[in-house]
Amino acid sequence: RNMAKTVLERALETGESPLEIVERDGLKQVSDSSTLEPLVEEVLRANPDKLEAYRGGRTGLLGFFVGEVMKRSKGAGNPQVVGGLVKRKLEGEG
Repeated sequence: RNMAKTVLERALETGESPLEIVERDGLKQVSDSSTLEPLVEEVLRANPDKLEAYRGGRTGLLGFFVGEVMKRSKGAGNPQVVGGLVKRKLEGEG
């Protein structure tokens, strides 16, 4: 939502097409696992206490990990892809 709002505001200000703005400003959403997976691994390594808590049953921490990956991707990560990757890593499947 925030990205769409940003693009729309810039389009209205500059008269550029949304596609031009997305291309120029690097606002494309990232869905590529090979790009997102290293960010997931960084977040897990940086938070061993929360990783242990998640594996100990505090599954509500999934949102924390997804949020941290989204921050590191500067909001460009596809949230559904990030969520799937995080869950798989947290459950030791990857």
